[in-house]
Amino acid sequence: MKSAYVGSLSPEFALLGLLSQGPAHGYELHQRLTTELGQVWHLSQSQIYNILNRLEGKGFIHGTLQEQDKLPAKRSFRLTGAGQQRFMDWLNLPSRSSVRAIRVEFTTRLYFALTISQDLAHQLIDAQRLKLRQVYRD
Repeated sequence: MKSAYVGSLSPEFALLGLLSQGPAHGYELHQRLTTELGQVWHLSQSQIYNILNRLEGKGFIHGTLQEQDKLPAKRSFRLTGAGQQRFMDWLNLPSRSSVRAIRVEFTTRLYFALTISQDLAHQLIDAQRLKLRQVYRD
């Protein structure tokens, strides 16, 4: 069975989460990530564009070129069905028990869960609490 945790600390999930809230272009995603999750994720614009290219190559997002008057065209990205499924699968997993996983991954999950519903956030907290009890009981 494939590990549910492989790559789960990747910032790709934060970008998928932002795109789950609606289409956006790379600069906007960088601004939102900095503003909304800047205490957790520290990414340059070039890192974000590299991740977006990788996500598009895997079919998780789709980019379209938007022409602008007197400005260069920009690409707007949106989630595909596969991207939405990947994000939701990740969102509903408990994080590993390491301090880094809790600080980065669980905090990111909790942020997005709260944008969906408080009930989902409470479910994630309960699942994480159960996971930690199991780990430390063994």
